[in-house]
Amino acid sequence: MPKVVSVFERAKEYDDEGFYVFSKEKGIMMCKFCNVQVDWKRKDTYEKHCKFRASHKVNKDRCQASGSGTKRQVTLEENISTHKKTKNEKTKLAEDTVRAFVKANIPLQKLNHPAIREWLNEYVKGSGDLPQAHTLRTTYLQSLKMEEEEKVKLAVKDQQVVVLCDETTNRRGECVFVVLFKVLLASGDSKLLVAGVKVLSNANSTECSRAVVETLIKYNVKYENVCAFVSDSAKYMNKCAELLKVLVGENMLYIQCWAHKLNLVGNVWSTELTTLNECVVKAKMAFLNTRKRKHHYLDFLKKSSVEPKLFPSPVLTRWNSWFTSVTYLDKYLVHLVEFFRQQDFDGADATEYFKSLSTDQVLVLQCEAKFVVEYCKKTVDLLECLEGSSYPFAHKLCVKLSDLKTGFKLVSDRNFGGETAKLLNSAACLKAATGAKLAVTGQKSFLKLSSLMGGDPAKSFLENIGFLFNPREIISRGPEIDAVNLQNRVQAVPLLRDITFQKFLDGYAATKHAVLKSEIGKVDMLRVLLSLKNDFPEFSDSAIKCLWLPVSNVDSERAFSAYSNIMSDKRTSLGAENMEIMLAMCFGGD
Repeated sequence: MPKVVSVFERAKEYDDEGFYVFSKEKGIMMCKFCNVQVDWKRKDTYEKHCKFRASHKVNKDRCQASGSGTKRQVTLEENISTHKKTKNEKTKLAEDTVRAFVKANIPLQKLNHPAIREWLNEYVKGSGDLPQAHTLRTTYLQSLKMEEEEKVKLAVKDQQVVVLCDETTNRRGECVFVVLFKVLLASGDSKLLVAGVKVLSNANSTECSRAVVETLIKYNVKYENVCAFVSDSAKYMNKCAELLKVLVGENMLYIQCWAHKLNLVGNVWSTELTTLNECVVKAKMAFLNTRKRKHHYLDFLKKSSVEPKLFPSPVLTRWNSWFTSVTYLDKYLVHLVEFFRQQDFDGADATEYFKSLSTDQVLVLQCEAKFVVEYCKKTVDLLECLEGSSYPFAHKLCVKLSDLKTGFKLVSDRNFGGETAKLLNSAACLKAATGAKLAVTGQKSFLKLSSLMGGDPAKSFLENIGFLFNPREIISRGPEIDAVNLQNRVQAVPLLRDITFQKFLDGYAATKHAVLKSEIGKVDMLRVLLSLKNDFPEFSDSAIKCLWLPVSNVDSERAFSAYSNIMSDKRTSLGAENMEIMLAMCFGGD
């Protein structure tokens, strides 16, 4: 019985003669050199075509000699497929270009520049098909917007979410309200997403709460999955949180930004230490827009065998900048005074200030600066910790704040030490007047911090989460577990109510054992909880999410920094929708 051969096998057998399958369904084989149909079922037919058809040999030789390859008739299916492929490649090029430009914060209008077009045509294959900026903005940017929105929906689906928000004024004088989602993950990190950028007619509780609710609905976030609402402590934001609680439920925590609050405590120092603050202001004015003077000052420091370093001017809206300036004065004050006394500058108020400082006045300034350096360090360090958001800090905050209160209390009782005590004891006038001023500063700082802690809406949560998971608290209590006290603490933390108390108790006992076994001062609670995931998964997951709850709103501040970079003075015509997708990709992208 003869072997049955298919059209594909026959075409492959005589591939060097230019045979190919034109239609699988109809069983048609074609010769690409002659562009005619050949009967593949009868062997003698296609053999005669190859051997005795004169045009076949001529066409074959001509194609091989020219090196142009072979031409064959393209099927309708192949033509449609090629067209689709080309169209998809053009679309992908446009989308990828828009994505890259937006993430790099390069205006799409730059693509219209002749020099850019010329460079693209020279080095980027297919770039001639790239549309103009207007088309990219109206068509492809909107396509990416939908794509990013789907990513956000997928990221928050059935996940517990923290809402962070804040408002600012843009370059057009409009009130801009930014809403961020922080997805609480039972892992070693958390996911931050830009959810909305709204232009409000007024910055009030009604407008803000409406913007948050619209954003939650837009991304299908269930109200019961909203764990916390984080903002600054402005009155209208407090009211906004109250309105959201009515809608979302009482289990939603309202966390006021402790970075903002701690900055308010720090402001007490600059307000009360008026002599030192005046010196900071005069130093800033003395070096403002004085390029030549700065060079002279650096040369002076080099000759004095001191590290040549310019005065860091304080910025009102930048946390810790005042303390940085005071730290500089603590080291360079004597050199500043000497420099201005030696130089023949004009009679400007700032320069005359340093020239006229007496020995006693310099001593007072040195004492106040040293006091800030020695007794404000913990405040500055804690503020720097709160400025970070890549690590959990909720379980540490309450203990850190208590330490600050203790330090302020000691200062208010005139328990000075270190270099501050030496300077105060060096002159009777310092010990009386300056010592009293420093004590008042400590007392007012203590009262300010006590007031902020006492009125904190998340006070119960912070205290209980610190009691349960701060390594220092665990070590101080030892291995014993008071089940009744522990149960009350657990009930005060909404995220821990999802598991049975017995499961919590088992997991917590293992946590205490791991902490007590570790070296004091080197316990990473997140790592401890991650190590318990296999044995106590429910406990570990809930505890990790508690740790990841943000206690500051610094991510919103970073979003505004990205916003101001996008909406520059040359791009003030950007619409709210385009700004939203640009901010999402530039700040909260992959």
